[in-house]
Amino acid sequence: MFKVMESVKATFSPDDIKSLLLKFWPFYSDGQECDVAELLEFLVAILHEELQTRKTGESFISGCFFGKFLRVDICKLCHKTRSETEDFSILHVPVVENATLLTCIEKYRMDEIIKDSTCVFCKRKVDLLRKTIITKLPPVLIVHLLRYAKVSN
Repeated sequence: MFKVMESVKATFSPDDIKSLLLKFWPFYSDGQECDVAELLEFLVAILHEELQTRKTGESFISGCFFGKFLRVDICKLCHKTRSETEDFSILHVPVVENATLLTCIEKYRMDEIIKDSTCVFCKRKVDLLRKTIITKLPPVLIVHLLRYAKVSN
């Protein structure tokens, strides 16, 4: 995307940038709104893709903005665990009323129950206990404070 921008001209209006983004991110071409955090996450990913080296797959962007999660799912029936490592560039944390940023991040890290999930081991519909562990913080941590909470009926 940025190579296209370099080859066209030196300055861009917001409309030019929007048109160019829609070429690379057509999901929003039908007039849907875009969350600023989604746009930032997209731009960080595009920059990483364009700047990464073929040999290592790393870039200046991944070195600055990418951290790692460890997600551990525990079946409440067979008690077997499945672990998965995942990169992140933005930490999406819920806002806790009258709390510090650290308290909000701790709430994000709290164990959660994933209801009616299929266990990969026992193949039954069960509730899974999910633990999220931040194993590597990036040097530049982008925190997106979620203003709205999911409400269960």
